Amino acid sequence: MTYLPQRHPREHIITAGGLRNHVLEWNPQGSPTALLLHGYLDMAWSWARCVDHLPAHWRVIATDFRGHGDTEPIPRGAYYYFYDYVREVADVMDWAAADPLILVGHSMGGTVASLAAGSFPERISHLVLVEGVGPESHPLSETPERLRVWLQTLKAKKASHEYASVEEVAARLRDTHPRLDADYALFLAEKGTRLNERGKRVWKFDPLHRTRAPIPFHLPQAREFWSRFKGPALLVDADDTWWSPPDLEERYACFSNGRRITIANSGHMIHHDQSERLASEIAAFAGK
Repeated sequence: MTYLPQRHPREHIITAGGLRNHVLEWNPQGSPTALLLHGYLDMAWSWARCVDHLPAHWRVIATDFRGHGDTEPIPRGAYYYFYDYVREVADVMDWAAADPLILVGHSMGGTVASLAAGSFPERISHLVLVEGVGPESHPLSETPERLRVWLQTLKAKKASHEYASVEEVAARLRDTHPRLDADYALFLAEKGTRLNERGKRVWKFDPLHRTRAPIPFHLPQAREFWSRFKGPALLVDADDTWWSPPDLEERYACFSNGRRITIANSGHMIHHDQSERLASEIAAFAGK
């Protein structure tokens, strides 16, 4: 049996970042507006259970980043860069026409949200980063070697792993995320995969995402964005996670109006493991 959302969104296709972008919108006439950004190899539908527990009067928007979910991938010969994701967020915010709004990001989506917050802080009333202040930082000295490796890996053809059924995909998700219950795993498996020409299930995300980007994460650069956002920021950690940059305290200190919380009995996918608790914390933080 698969999970059934308590709240059902409208689906839109808009132009964002120059591509056809898939957007989910719950309660279009509601207020305030919250924009939810998913993580690496994830999708907008991943927020569905969390949205179930957000205030019913809120308008909630979730978008698939380029090459994720049902948003189209980049053209052949192009590549995925963080600033392109920020461009998409800016375009979705224009479409939402709701300034300021509550901006929530998980993991990669949190990093994108933090860059957006530093770029246009006046458009964001509250910022929520769910384990989302970037990957481990790398020194500039590694950049030439990283570029060389990237160019080499691009020559290898990236193929999507094939699965025989939605149930097999769901089992794979539960192997990776042990706290994920069976019904929600089936829902995510259905939303996150498609049938290929051989009738097999494959992930919707572009396999090119699995290559290591040529430009490493640089903390000094990120600090410049984070320090520009003076509004309230909620910094959310899991108590059982692989994500823990060694300089995490230094990163969090960049948010002058930041408040840190840890959610118990959760791994990195907090919005799956503790969706109700996370939603409650976001609602209380935004005070709406």
